[in-house]
Amino acid sequence: MAVGWPAVPPIVRPRLTTSAVLSWEQYTETDDATLRNYDRIMAATGVYQGRQVPVPGKPGEMEDYGWMEHSGRRAEQALRTELRAVLKRQGFGLE
Repeated sequence: MAVGWPAVPPIVRPRLTTSAVLSWEQYTETDDATLRNYDRIMAATGVYQGRQVPVPGKPGEMEDYGWMEHSGRRAEQALRTELRAVLKRQGFGLE
């Protein structure tokens, strides 16, 4: 167990608004303006500072890397691919 205080205070990251992550009875998409605003807020924290990515379709051109890009890259990765098989072995019906 570690006890103590960090030498440098961690960055407190802002959260998406409740309306962007909570739906009742049916799924509702979050509007682009809300997501782009959150992307700007996250960029202002400095957490993605110094990161850039190529602009699709524009060779040699770079753009800032932000929360939307980061989230998109995470979502496209196939993670926990074995989970379905584990759940089926445990008796969960996943057909």
